[in-house]
Amino acid sequence: MSFFAEDAVWDNVPMQPATGKQAIHELATGFLKDAESFSAKILRTVHEGNVIFNERIDTIAGMFELDDSGKIKVWRDYFDLNTFNKLVS
Repeated sequence: MSFFAEDAVWDNVPMQPATGKQAIHELATGFLKDAESFSAKILRTVHEGNVIFNERIDTIAGMFELDDSGKIKVWRDYFDLNTFNKLVS
């Protein structure tokens, strides 16, 4: 959590965003509570200014925006919620 700004937002499109470090921690814990492990293979990382895009293999596309101190200000993941729900149910 030390990589996040205090008022960071984790926006898991199409879900409601989690705002603040505590909310982000709770959402991440909820996603991983039944997982034995998680991995993502980073294929490419590109940036323009304070915006970073990760092309990765985990069926989710992720984007980060950093504040001027290099802390994560906004984290967006894009995925199909119906597919995710089928996998975890």
